[in-house]
Amino acid sequence: MYLLKTIFGRNKEKNDSEMMTIFCS
Repeated sequence: MYLLKTIFGRNKEKNDSEMMTIFCS
C-alpha cells in the first residue's frame, strides 16, 4: 500500500475508497 499512497497520495482523501476498491479487486 506504500506505493499506492505515494502515487495517489495527493488524491488519497478524495479517491482512497475508490482506489482501494480497484486495487483490492
